[in-house]
Amino acid sequence: MQNSPLYRFGYSRDKRPDLRQVNFSITELRNGNIPIGLNVSPGNESDGKQFVDLLNGIMGLLKEDSTIVMDAASDNKNVIDAIRNSGHRHIVRKKMNVTDDKWISNFDKETAVLVDDKQKVWCRKRTFSSSGRTTYMFFSEKLYKDKITSLDSRAQRCVDANEVIRQKKDGTLRISRTAVKRLRNPLLSLFVGIQSKLLSTDDDSFKFVREELSNGREGFFKIESSKELTELDAYQMYRKRDTAEKLIESLKNHIDMGLLRVWSDHSVKGILTICFLAQMMVLMVRFEHTELSRSSTRMIIRSLEKLTLTVIFGAGKRRQRIFSNFEPVNSLVLGAIPPDKSYSEG
Repeated sequence: MQNSPLYRFGYSRDKRPDLRQVNFSITELRNGNIPIGLNVSPGNESDGKQFVDLLNGIMGLLKEDSTIVMDAASDNKNVIDAIRNSGHRHIVRKKMNVTDDKWISNFDKETAVLVDDKQKVWCRKRTFSSSGRTTYMFFSEKLYKDKITSLDSRAQRCVDANEVIRQKKDGTLRISRTAVKRLRNPLLSLFVGIQSKLLSTDDDSFKFVREELSNGREGFFKIESSKELTELDAYQMYRKRDTAEKLIESLKNHIDMGLLRVWSDHSVKGILTICFLAQMMVLMVRFEHTELSRSSTRMIIRSLEKLTLTVIFGAGKRRQRIFSNFEPVNSLVLGAIPPDKSYSEG
């Protein structure tokens, strides 16, 4: 059976480049975190094209002069132009480059604004009068510690791998089967050479590798706003975009989207739409019932799954329906049905 054209090999965020995939993107309202837009695209489609298609589908649903908050995947000229042409504003995380290194090297906490005392996050901003755009450079101590921990781990793996190679008498490397298989071609040859830095101790090797792997941007991130905001407002608005990432995680793990075992475009889009609507219903429950605002999607679903309907058939067409297994959560969601409700038909 032929696969849907939506199935394509592409960049795999789940670290499974051997599997075909389908891309989907979601938009949600900041107030209430209610999802309002779903876009399904081929698995190899670029992030910029996906976001433009998604934005085109929701522009008519937004209030005038709305602010669209996006992560670094949306740092694309076509995406920004689409928002600007629609009359809306944007806040987007920018990919840093060498021009930001000087700004980072001169970053001083004493002259920066503390925007998060708990996470220890400082910010400095620049406003461009010609365009009205404002860029914000943030430094987070927590992010810095996480990045340094990851950097140290990578550096240590490099030192350990170097030691393994040095202990081999012939200095050979194990070549992956994938590389050998792809080079079974009489016109191609594969040569691998090894050169090792002559450093006296493992500590010297570790420091050398750590310095080589570091780009000096650990703990820093930059965002851009189409309108000048205070450092605190820009930080708080950008942080709320985390709920969209949690929404994607919930769709995969709580709504049980799972692997798509269907083969037509309509079936693929149908499954994703049903999962999208299921997630939206759970979020609407949280929005309507403030008591459940901190309840997880999984807990709400499990409580609803415990509801039981028992049908007792009597004489003729008489039937008795008994609802049971009510809990505080599902009773609140289905408030119109009192606990242990039963009624008869016929």
